[in-house]
Amino acid sequence: MNPKISVIVPVYNAGEHIKPCLDTLTQQTLQDIEIICVLDCPTDGTDKAVEAYAQQDARIKVVRNEHNLNIGESRNRGMAVATGDYIGFSDHDDYRELNMYEDLYKKAIANGASAVLSGVLGSKAAFWKGNNPNSWIDETLNNLVMRRYTTHIHPHLYKREFLKENNITFTDNNTHSVEDTLFNAKVLATIAARGCVLETIPHDYYIHVDYANNQNKSYSHWAFKKVENSIREMQELTQVYAIKPASIAEFGIRCLYTSFIREKAKNGLLATLKLFGTLKQDETVANSLKAYPAKWNRAFTLPKNIFAVYIKAIL
Repeated sequence: MNPKISVIVPVYNAGEHIKPCLDTLTQQTLQDIEIICVLDCPTDGTDKAVEAYAQQDARIKVVRNEHNLNIGESRNRGMAVATGDYIGFSDHDDYRELNMYEDLYKKAIANGASAVLSGVLGSKAAFWKGNNPNSWIDETLNNLVMRRYTTHIHPHLYKREFLKENNITFTDNNTHSVEDTLFNAKVLATIAARGCVLETIPHDYYIHVDYANNQNKSYSHWAFKKVENSIREMQELTQVYAIKPASIAEFGIRCLYTSFIREKAKNGLLATLKLFGTLKQDETVANSLKAYPAKWNRAFTLPKNIFAVYIKAIL
């Protein structure tokens, strides 16, 4: 019999953080789970810590990457070997409440949900307002695309067969950024297009540890070409469901703004301006950004509004 849930944990150099992560997985009130640790060539001894846990708990499966794949492809490797009815994800340095997966699973099976959404501590999970008709799913999808809602995958649960049947996987972090946003957008767009069941629990179960070496703060994650590829992929998702053009444009502006800051810090202002001037050469990306409304965005800071004017001007 398959386990109820598979939790996939890509593992790199987690250090001491791996202990609370694995402790709060092995001690879940729902015991019928498998924990898939994908070792992405750690160099700090985290692999030894994971192997020690696996020797003590048969529910822990260890997958070893032959070379560093980064987090997106590591998650895909975990999904490929998962056997649970539902799939969850964890970062190697985070933890969660001990009743999280029991609550999510009960909600999932009550109505055969393709996904169950909950929250990350501090992210205001109450914006998962409830299970209204397609208009609510459409609103949720567009707000997620605009990154006005939390884009984390970690507090959610996804039906494994739903992901498999619709070929929903993660983009490669070596070529794309914001893989979590893209994954959740694929999930919600497919649910909206196919009329599948989406459930929610407005509670913050998951605790995300934000520290100095977090990937989201790195230059590499926000490199211009990776962001450009992500905008293109988000635009291509309109072939699945009619995401609003203005939502994709705001997604692009938000991601490019962070990329601009990282590029300027690393390569200087003149080189960054020259690099961003190439945006108009990519017709798909340029047309996506042109859909951004030429008006003040109350969800943006003043610098970000000024940046949006700049992007519109160079296209």
